[in-house]
Amino acid sequence: MENGEYDKAAEEKHRVEVKQRTAKKEREQRGEEYRPRWFVQEEHPITKSLYWKYNGEYWTKRKNHDFGDCVDIF
Repeated sequence: MENGEYDKAAEEKHRVEVKQRTAKKEREQRGEEYRPRWFVQEEHPITKSLYWKYNGEYWTKRKNHDFGDCVDIF
């Protein structure tokens, strides 16, 4: 989009969304529950509401160039 390639951007967005939906369907067929890789859900100690907390793992993976076990999202 930055270069005015709106059609190309829309096609890529659609491709990525189809890939995500397919991956979700395959996980569901295998009975796997989706778990975010970089966040954990916790209960706030005061409000008792649930929120997503960063787990601190991303920067270690990035520093070590260790993304081999990450899902291919592209």
